[in-house]
Amino acid sequence: MINNMIPSSGGGSSAGALVTGQVRVTTSSGVTDYQLAGDGSTDDRAALNTLLQAAILAMPCTVELGAGDYAMSDGIELDLPDSSRGLHIKGQGAGATRLVWHNASVSNYYALKIFSDNAKTY
Repeated sequence: MINNMIPSSGGGSSAGALVTGQVRVTTSSGVTDYQLAGDGSTDDRAALNTLLQAAILAMPCTVELGAGDYAMSDGIELDLPDSSRGLHIKGQGAGATRLVWHNASVSNYYALKIFSDNAKTY
């Protein structure tokens, strides 16, 4: 379990297609599926941020997002350690998995920003 996030039922299998809003996290210790909304209107930012921040600590790992529109109320910044290797983030293909703005008052121009300490710029 990641910060009180409950794995989705049927999780833990690396086989099978992901359903809308499902996020699969694969680490050296196993595979866990989590269920987000992915409906384009429910704000998925906090849950997605929690999963991605935990993934950094569990590298090497893969975070795979199922098809859907993951609504973002603001951008997510991932600050990777300089020596980090092996964070893979993937979706289901162009147009199938999207990060979309949840509201028009977003202050950042990015949905997901990945950098290391030495390359951090604004």
